[in-house]
Amino acid sequence: MSPVDRIFKIVVTVARTMALMSAVIVCPVLCLGVLLAVPSEAPGVERAVSALFWAIVLVLLIMPLGGWFGMAWRQGTITDYAALTAVVDAGRDGGFSPAFYARFLLLPAASAIGFIRVGFQFDSAVTAVLLRRDGLAPQLEREASNVAATSLHGGSRSAAAMDKLMKPGKKKKKRGG
Repeated sequence: MSPVDRIFKIVVTVARTMALMSAVIVCPVLCLGVLLAVPSEAPGVERAVSALFWAIVLVLLIMPLGGWFGMAWRQGTITDYAALTAVVDAGRDGGFSPAFYARFLLLPAASAIGFIRVGFQFDSAVTAVLLRRDGLAPQLEREASNVAATSLHGGSRSAAAMDKLMKPGKKKKKRGG
């Protein structure tokens, strides 16, 4: 094995490991975003759910699960260095087929573009949630802005209602009686 071959093996192994770890991490993060957005009935939640669905599909394509699903190759989209060099060595003698280019060029490029699209779709869902302006009713916002941080009682709406009930007010005199 030449020094250049060792360097390529290290680069491919590190890139494959990083891609697989990223694929495993992206789904729980998107799932957490969906779990937070759905109960709040946030606008754009359908984009977050769609991003999660497509991320799961892309992760299944990337992971080395080909043997489980009966795919033509076991490595998934991101292959290891030994399988890559074996296919390249075989193709060097007989020529490269369209399947070679589809597997090692188009599928990884489509997966990368798919993950970029998932990222933009999830970002647009988060932006829609953050830009939501209706929030609280204006009266509640005014009351919340007047409450001091040290005030533990007497600042809520129920406390104001109780104060109104408990304070002796002016009683009207009865006429004619």
